[in-house]
Amino acid sequence: MWDGVRCKRVERLETPHEGNIFSVVWLPGSEDGQLVSGAGDCRVCLADLEAGAVTRNVIGHQGRVKRLAVAGDAPGVVWSGGEDGLVRQWDTREKWTADSANVLINLTNQVHNYKIFVPHLKICLTGWSQCRGEVSGYLPQQT
Repeated sequence: MWDGVRCKRVERLETPHEGNIFSVVWLPGSEDGQLVSGAGDCRVCLADLEAGAVTRNVIGHQGRVKRLAVAGDAPGVVWSGGEDGLVRQWDTREKWTADSANVLINLTNQVHNYKIFVPHLKICLTGWSQCRGEVSGYLPQQT
């Protein structure tokens, strides 16, 4: 972990990721003690900083995990979006599995261009051609 203000490494945390990490978020309700990461290896990991260890990890997508999102009013919950066209919900109070029980949005069968804005998650989903979709990124918070 890197302190951007002091420009120095604060901590080193080993993860099971085997690909580039594309997104990291602090888990609401954890008092900045837990973070979640998503990477190019299709894996989502939950790390406990006090323990210095990854406490959960799952290969939850068929494509790279490109975005993670959290909401302050949903402690212990994180959403992941991958290049497989899925948005999945991960809850720390439940077991994390790779089955489809936590899939909220599935864009894999779309055959045309589309754009979906999910306001609560502040993400925009875009897709093109059959069996291809990805979370394109966060939109600015609207006031």
